Amino acid sequence: MKKSITFLLMWLGTAISMLPQTMVWEKNIGEKLMPMSKAITISNGYTIIFITGADDTKIMALENDEIIWEKNINAIVYDICENQDGFCITIEDSVRAYNLHGGVIYSYKVPTAIPYYNMLRITEFEGGYIVIDGGNHSEKKVVAIYNINHDLIKSWFIDKGEHPDDITVTNNNLIIASWGYNSGGTNVHSQISAYDFNGNRLWNDSIPDADRPRVASENGNVYMTASVYYQIDSILGIRNGWLVKKYNSNGQIMWERIWHGDRNYNTNLVYDIQAIPYENGGCMIAGATTRPDIQDEYQGTIKAFTATGDTAWKIIYDNEAYRYSYFGATHWDQNKYLLGLHCFVSRFYIEPNQNKLIKYSIPGITQVLPEANTGTPSNFVLCQNYPNPFNPSTTISYSIAEQSFVSIKVYDMLGQEVATLVNKELNAGSYDINFNASSLASGTYIYKLKTGNFNSIKKMILLK
Repeated sequence: MKKSITFLLMWLGTAISMLPQTMVWEKNIGEKLMPMSKAITISNGYTIIFITGADDTKIMALENDEIIWEKNINAIVYDICENQDGFCITIEDSVRAYNLHGGVIYSYKVPTAIPYYNMLRITEFEGGYIVIDGGNHSEKKVVAIYNINHDLIKSWFIDKGEHPDDITVTNNNLIIASWGYNSGGTNVHSQISAYDFNGNRLWNDSIPDADRPRVASENGNVYMTASVYYQIDSILGIRNGWLVKKYNSNGQIMWERIWHGDRNYNTNLVYDIQAIPYENGGCMIAGATTRPDIQDEYQGTIKAFTATGDTAWKIIYDNEAYRYSYFGATHWDQNKYLLGLHCFVSRFYIEPNQNKLIKYSIPGITQVLPEANTGTPSNFVLCQNYPNPFNPSTTISYSIAEQSFVSIKVYDMLGQEVATLVNKELNAGSYDINFNASSLASGTYIYKLKTGNFNSIKKMILLK
């Protein structure tokens, strides 16, 4: 199949690399102010993005540059991670899992969550997940590890007064970035801590006068960023800047940088950090920096650092019709292109806000050109049934990547076949099938998808 892609060349501010960044495309995705967002690329190649407003959230799935589905939910989403069937999000004190088609698999209230102001952070772990309550800073926070069946495996408390803002797992250690108030409740500080999975803290780094910490990891390296206040000189006084640190797996600081943009003014907030495949150990930060000509207005900025802390490249994207703009939800898709969610905020709230999803090609990173979108799935997938538990009917979704003879059968826990749902040749595509278990007794059942080169098994629960 012929592969093709059209590039729109565009200089974005002052490029530090030998070659300019290339904007591949941009998509308008709404006008509502959406201050929180995050993106992940899951194993089937989909990129999942959530964008949260004041009281609701939009979730989108992209494959090969196309938005294949999107949905709105009337709740604030705080975090997202991959799981074995698709992805999980956190809402208040609950974890909600979705399949690849955007269907809800389960919604589970986390018993370790502290009531009031629940801001759960989540990361995948060995088929289950780890959650941290990021709620009221005066309460103790609970780190809890759950398996795929929501059984609590391990839990422990972290420092009272610390407010977890981001988490990641690397080398079988849990890394937590948090913030808190100094004694007296005046200035804030941030810290990054590493724990083993017995709750023992292995190392810690505290950063004074730092806020909104973010953390990422890759190949044992840990990267953190935060917005910091620092003294430039006696005339310019205290300014706001971007702090970036790189640690090795033992917590040793490899390098740290403070960047105040292209002039000595506030750089506003850092919204995201990503470990990136750039020179084997670099990192990327995204947020907003001060416009060159107006101190109190800001422009969307992404800046990348090499493995040794040197500036690799940066992207400036702006629209002077808006008071300020920023990047959030920066992410690398499965083809090594950079996706950034860019938000323009109206000057004096006269004009509507703009939210754009923008795709870039970055010099020094080899892209994989995607196949043209044929409307057929790229992988064989068996999704978790929904609803689950169910009574008496449930829906099973699955995808076939190529024409195949497909069998889907249901078994009891003794291995006896109780139903055949599919047993025929099918063309490539995505399918749903309804299973009515009115003739079966309550209990746990197994359903199995089998093709010539693919097998997958999942459990479902019938409750009458």
